[in-house]
Amino acid sequence: MKALPLYILLLVASIGLSCKKNCCTNIDANITISLVSKSSENLLAPPNGLTLADINVYYMKDGVKMLYFERHLNASKGVLIHKHSDGQEKLTLFPTLNKDKFTETLVEFGDLGTDTIRCEYHKTNNQDLVKKVWLNGKLVWDNNGIRAITIVK
Repeated sequence: MKALPLYILLLVASIGLSCKKNCCTNIDANITISLVSKSSENLLAPPNGLTLADINVYYMKDGVKMLYFERHLNASKGVLIHKHSDGQEKLTLFPTLNKDKFTETLVEFGDLGTDTIRCEYHKTNNQDLVKKVWLNGKLVWDNNGIRAITIVK
């Protein structure tokens, strides 16, 4: 019976020691992108649509364009192409994330050209949240609804 209070004391102590303030950062930054032609054709739809091999993502770091590639991640190029709930292929972009309030990400769509995505973040000790998105200098998302934009090529 004496072991039970000791067990409870050890359990409470281990829980208390394992809880650290600001242990984790919640990152909410991904952007869903529809890529369409001027005639509204989905430019990501198979069999003739762009693939991940056609797309490159560059993060701007101190004014220098850096190709993003992290082999160990599912989105190793900083983007994923997936079939959205509406049945259309869309791109999910994981934009630049750093200590700055504003970041710039360049997305190169093969021969279709490059677009600039600028994000404004709301940052706290444990949260990085995109609150505004600009496409090529034009504000296209202002913290209202699902973070989704359309790029017309």
